[in-house]
Amino acid sequence: MKKPVNEKAGPKTINDEVMLLLRLCGEQGVLIRATLRRDKALKLPLPQSPGRPYSAEEKARMPEEAQKLRTPQMHAALALDLNTGLRDKELREIRWNQIDLVHKKALTVGKSKTDAGTGRVIPLNETAMAALVAHAAWYTRRFGDRGAGRKPRFLGRQPSANRRRK
Repeated sequence: MKKPVNEKAGPKTINDEVMLLLRLCGEQGVLIRATLRRDKALKLPLPQSPGRPYSAEEKARMPEEAQKLRTPQMHAALALDLNTGLRDKELREIRWNQIDLVHKKALTVGKSKTDAGTGRVIPLNETAMAALVAHAAWYTRRFGDRGAGRKPRFLGRQPSANRRRK
């Protein structure tokens, strides 16, 4: 599917389209490609590779290590990260009102990178549900009803009236 003219294309897309156009130009394209290669302007630089996927052993060890940390949010964040496919920003910006632990057992994505991603509903598996239920219990013990009217962040720190501000 072609992107609209006013939408920004990434460097990989631009490189691929330029190479296709040069191939379609035949011998003229070969000459242009040789000139661009000589001037080191044939391709736009690409961002670094996102890395390699985690092995099954690494994924199994992560929740155990997260439980050992002093930050209680890490286990819930890791469980969501490994079991929902959320983007980094989507995970960081989750609010409690996006999570339905009772009826749908799902998470509704807030603002996303794409329009199609905003508002999508992600079903929660048993692992994610267990981590969220445990996190909800911790959150209620820690903040009580104070967080109800403030639309608290799910994983972030709740502002406290007795904490000094710098």
